[in-house]
Amino acid sequence: MERHKGRHDEGDVRRHLESAQSELSAMNEQGRARPEFLRLRALIRMNSGDLKGAGQDVDEALAIDGKDPNTLQLDGDILAKLGRHDEAIAAYRKILVGDPVNRFALTSLGYVSREAGHDQEAEKYFQRLAAAYPRLYVPFLALGDMYTSRRNFSRAEANYRKAFELAPRNSLIVAGGMNAAIEAHQYPVAGEWLNRASGDMQQDAQVMREKERYLRWVGDYKQSAEVGREAIKKLPTDRDVIVYLGYDLLHLELYDELAELTSRYRDSLPKEPDIPLLAGYVHKHSGQLEQAQQDFTRVLDLVLSVVTDYVNRRFWLKDHHQPE
Repeated sequence: MERHKGRHDEGDVRRHLESAQSELSAMNEQGRARPEFLRLRALIRMNSGDLKGAGQDVDEALAIDGKDPNTLQLDGDILAKLGRHDEAIAAYRKILVGDPVNRFALTSLGYVSREAGHDQEAEKYFQRLAAAYPRLYVPFLALGDMYTSRRNFSRAEANYRKAFELAPRNSLIVAGGMNAAIEAHQYPVAGEWLNRASGDMQQDAQVMREKERYLRWVGDYKQSAEVGREAIKKLPTDRDVIVYLGYDLLHLELYDELAELTSRYRDSLPKEPDIPLLAGYVHKHSGQLEQAQQDFTRVLDLVLSVVTDYVNRRFWLKDHHQPE
């Protein structure tokens, strides 16, 4: 997993890409070197966001040599970024015709197949990748994520463990293992995964998110809130980080901080029912019963299955002498 890049790093990358693109624009390599030149320019254009220009370069390169695996890989990558998943899959498959164990094609086929909703196909590609490269952690991590999404937690755990054996410093593996254990309500197992993370790894944003969730589920609301306050700086739009922090603040009765949190995210997370529910608790605590009623009504507008919201509406009606 790539570590969080600061604005300075992102600015440097952008300037380097713009400089490289400017230099390439002044060139127009011909002859035998033409396909390589087109791939390089396409790669720079793709990373700069010019997917149309990148596609044009790749099309020209494919017209020169339609079987080159590097060009086909780049073609698939561009098509995947454009959301044309089936066409991307077709491009990657062409690579396997000449190289059945091509690492990059198998990896890409696995991930793009998942994005396209073809989980069974994705599983097959990741398994082929694992068989061809048994010392590579990538397929085991990918399979762990896939099995977690299917709620097959025992298989997820087995694959995360295999991935961790191969790459014990990879934060995504630890975060994935924790998530699977939390979803399975196996909190001691989640704690074991957390203990596998070194001090540096515990500062990773994904690990921090899962640590916040784990601490809340084991009832350590204070420490969970402390982790949540730091995690939200790195993941300011992450639903889990925000909502878990909100419930920690509620349990700790830190209503002023909770009011600020719900106010900050009311507009940016308009479809998240926990935000108005938490806001309703704040307004109820402060005696603003009309506003609390509006908050709880908003929850029911978003989802009809929040039991606590019905309970709070019932108390509001009771307090307002509306027994019917």
